[in-house]
This record gives sequence, C-alpha cells and structure tokens, in this order.
Amino acid sequence: SADVDGWDAAVKCLCLARVLMARSPSELPASIEAIPKASLRDCVSLDEVQRLRTEGKRIKILCSGKAVDGKIALAVEKVIIDNTHPFFNVNGCDNVWKFEFDNFCPLTLIQHSGTPRDTGYGLLADVLDCTGYQELP
Repeated sequence: SADVDGWDAAVKCLCLARVLMARSPSELPASIEAIPKASLRDCVSLDEVQRLRTEGKRIKILCSGKAVDGKIALAVEKVIIDNTHPFFNVNGCDNVWKFEFDNFCPLTLIQHSGTPRDTGYGLLADVLDCTGYQELP
C-alpha cells in the first residue's frame, strides 16, 4: 500500500517542501519517484520490532527535507529511536511535524488521533493559511 511503501509520506513531504522550502521548482526532486522511500515491507521485521521493544526503542518512518547545495533533498527513512526522542510517544493515528529554521528555535506539532480528513491536504491547507497564501483566481 501507499502508506506501507512510503509513497504517501513522500507525497506529503514534497507538498510541504514546495510550500515551505522551495523558491523555485528546479530546487525540488524532478518527480515523486526520485524521493528515496523506505518500505516497511522491506526494512522492518517482527524480530527487529520485538528486539527493539526489549531495548526500549522503537522504529519510526520519518520524512525529511534539507537544503543541500541549492537543491532540496527529500527522503522517507527508517530510524530507530529511544524514549529520549520527541517522536517516541507518537503512535497509531498520531502525526508529528518538526520544523527547523535558520533564525528560530525548532517547532514541533503533534496531532493526536488524526483522521484522513486531518492529514495530507488538510495539513497543507493549514500551513498555507498560516503563511497568508491565497489561491489565484
């Protein structure tokens, strides 16, 4: 599925990067296919999950976007975190976004029990509203 294979996360990451990071479309990946995507099918096993649980750790699939040499590098990656990580208790239908800025402290938003209506385009619409974006007629 799109969620399990990282496609849904990659689309959301690209949408946010277009609005919040890119000054020009040429800075973005040429296509959604160009974004590296970790698939839960391929990179997570039940044995690993059980072992990490005994170690007090969890697996998360995280989207990231970074400006690198005039381009915006996007990725959907598997990370292993412990209970000191701010995303440790984000589970189930919860969503989290962490924004880092050049001249402002990091901002982390956590949404609890998100529904399909709340995620994806809903997030993008809210971000656009916050930035004062108005769609052209």
